[in-house]
Amino acid sequence: MSTQPSRLTISSNENRHLTVRGVIDSHTSTELMSRLEELGTGDDLTIDLRAVEFIDSSGLRILVATHQKLDDASHTLHLSGLSEPVERIFEITGLRDHLNVSD
Repeated sequence: MSTQPSRLTISSNENRHLTVRGVIDSHTSTELMSRLEELGTGDDLTIDLRAVEFIDSSGLRILVATHQKLDDASHTLHLSGLSEPVERIFEITGLRDHLNVSD
């Protein structure tokens, strides 16, 4: 059995700003979840999604859970630069109105 390389790339800087590229689905969402758990809830967090080609319900669930954890800790999850496919999913699900999204 061969292992497929991850279809998700996550980079970060010291300012709690993540840039996510690729596909967030049931195969890659645990990678994103692990990275977010490592960062913890000690301060605001920004995730740039402009290079995300697709996100499914598992990815949305992680973003909503992260939003809630940060909110409970009196901090904010900022989502920026939604790609067109991600923007469409956020509109369909109504998440754009409930999460902190900027262009």
